[in-house]
Amino acid sequence: MTPVADAVIIGSGPNGLVAANVLADHGWTVQVLEAASEPGGAVRSVLREPGITWDLFSSFYPFARATPALPSLGLEEFGLRWRHAPSPLAHIYGEDLEDAICIEPTSAGTAAAIARTSMRDARTWLELCDEWHVIGPHLLRMMFNPFPPVRGAAGLLRALGAAGALRFARFLALPVQRMEAELFDSEPARALLRGNAMHADVPPDAPVSGVIGYVMSMLAQEHGFPTPEGGAGALTSALARRLEEAGGRITCDSPVDQIIVENGRATGVTTAIGKVFRARRAVIADTSAPALYEELLPREVVPEQVARDIRAFAWDPPVVKVNYAIRGAIPWTAASAHHAGTVHLGSINDSTAPLVIVGQMSVADPSRSSRGTTSAWAYAKAPAQSSEEEQQQFAEWITSVIEAHAPGFGAQLIGSEVQTGKDMERENPNLRGGAVNAGTFELHQQYIFRPIPGLADNHTPVAGLYLGSASAHPGGGVHGMCGWNAAHAALGARWPRQRIRAAINRKLMS
Repeated sequence: MTPVADAVIIGSGPNGLVAANVLADHGWTVQVLEAASEPGGAVRSVLREPGITWDLFSSFYPFARATPALPSLGLEEFGLRWRHAPSPLAHIYGEDLEDAICIEPTSAGTAAAIARTSMRDARTWLELCDEWHVIGPHLLRMMFNPFPPVRGAAGLLRALGAAGALRFARFLALPVQRMEAELFDSEPARALLRGNAMHADVPPDAPVSGVIGYVMSMLAQEHGFPTPEGGAGALTSALARRLEEAGGRITCDSPVDQIIVENGRATGVTTAIGKVFRARRAVIADTSAPALYEELLPREVVPEQVARDIRAFAWDPPVVKVNYAIRGAIPWTAASAHHAGTVHLGSINDSTAPLVIVGQMSVADPSRSSRGTTSAWAYAKAPAQSSEEEQQQFAEWITSVIEAHAPGFGAQLIGSEVQTGKDMERENPNLRGGAVNAGTFELHQQYIFRPIPGLADNHTPVAGLYLGSASAHPGGGVHGMCGWNAAHAALGARWPRQRIRAAINRKLMS
């Protein structure tokens, strides 16, 4: 018999599993199909000797507590436990490599650290935090909810007034180089903002790089950088357990080969071995936008304008990551870096050198390694179009940067494992060439332009088909909102409305 469900979800990354859980909560039968041998997408862990847990891709989730998708699912009831380092992050700056600035657990503590260099900057930090408590929820709603962002914008307008909202809009559009110059005098405070901005791929002199640094800094101060106890895979396990208890099914080793479209509507999928899974109400694709439109959909149902726009889809630069098993702790020269979960290495005065981001997982969660050892990783964005051999050399450079900041680091290594961009893509095809955000965060492909102009609300030109991956608005970050938004789009659809909406999309994109 051909399996039939109300919804078929392609991919079991966090967005796919969030979408599946939301639909199951509303009484839908749900079938998730995963190409890999285990669920999780870019949220997976492995155990290595001697008792070291490595996260293969993502580790810290600042958005997981600030946006509604994951908190609303009550995953703590299904085994998820969040852990925090004493400090969410430290940025080592200065030529002597001994100076570090930390975001401390309280805004007053961070301000006190900044005050050692600049009292004015300390006051500015406290003012930013106070303002964030008022406007943060409205801004996050505007950034993460579907378009049009009416409620978030209205909340900001009420909180700031018309003139204040205009000034704030200008502030959000600033490049981080300009924003840090307007806010702060001292290098430590600027380093906090710049380092957080560089988690995305937007250049520091490009518009909206500032808002990334601002939001990440405020989330680090408010929520820290939480990580799942036992490894990133614990988040996947909780999502999967919750879904299965609600009656949903996850089938691994089942790569989808094609989406079935009949009379303009998605009615199911076919796997690589020819097995058909039927969908009564919706198909949600937790895949990259290019994979959806260029590989999974029949060519004749993709409007030519959509095909042209997808050919111009811009991926973010490749990430090269090195996982480390270390004897003892990393011997940082900067003392305050020892208690930070995330450590940024890089001077804000050198915009040519990539920022190296180090994750000290055992500092945040001691269960990640056996006694007397440390589980850690480091990554940086490699040059676009770099070869695998060049990325292997880039990995050696990453290790040398850590050695410069922590003399003796190499001698303490028990083992390491390099993940080039191609390695990441082999593990998860959504990470094309190591593009961990499933598409650039630059302005031309963000907000109303993600993944392409005209299709920024999870809908597609095919009725009953929704894009629910990080290629859709609001993008990467392991917050689940792409799947959350896609699921609610499916829940809000009615058959006549679906057909009308799809017809409008086809007309607009033809």
